[in-house]
Amino acid sequence: MNPVGMPLYQSFSFEHEPCMVAIWQIAEREDELVAPLPHAGALLDEARRRFKAPSRRSEWLAVRRLLHELGVTSHIGYLPSGRPYLVDDARHLSISHTRGYAAVALHSGMPVGLDIEQRTDKVCRVQEKFLSHEEKTFLPSGKNNVEALLILWTAKEAIFKLIDRPGIDFADHFHLAPFRVADAGECTAHETFTPEHRTFCLHYWTLPDFVMSLSTISSCAEVAGGGRMK
Repeated sequence: MNPVGMPLYQSFSFEHEPCMVAIWQIAEREDELVAPLPHAGALLDEARRRFKAPSRRSEWLAVRRLLHELGVTSHIGYLPSGRPYLVDDARHLSISHTRGYAAVALHSGMPVGLDIEQRTDKVCRVQEKFLSHEEKTFLPSGKNNVEALLILWTAKEAIFKLIDRPGIDFADHFHLAPFRVADAGECTAHETFTPEHRTFCLHYWTLPDFVMSLSTISSCAEVAGGGRMK
């Protein structure tokens, strides 16, 4: 793990999958974020055209700086649904950001979904929108309740990005198996939205400022080693 305050906050790799996740702590001005990038001026102009809020501009630019630091030279395109992809790179991409952080996931073999959320108890007020009846029965009480809710929320957001279809109801269509709240863990989930009723492997991390989940369509047995912090 890099020290807090360094831009590349953390990265995770997997022993049994060609996948990595990296997180950027946004501490720079907009011009500092783009300074090392090719076509820095054009990127800065595009960010200012796209977003009025400085925080959104910084998040957008931080994603591109993070990919640059990871050695990705392809630029980002977007499907009609809004899902990002790498134009000249076969790796699958997922992007997420929350206050002060931007994160990317790259997978060489299959689509991937990533979500990162700031730690906040706001999730308690909206839990009815995303919890299934079964999930309510295994939620822990006390200090781990908010933590578990954030894991559930980010996990379902990650699955949603992976499926990339409209009309999904998080409470009715996504179902997580019981899991334990930990610094890092994994569990399975399944969806009842598509005819395939696919199963997902989920990795989650609970860090001081945020909770993050990664979703792939694969067997958790194949990634039992989990994510390793670098």
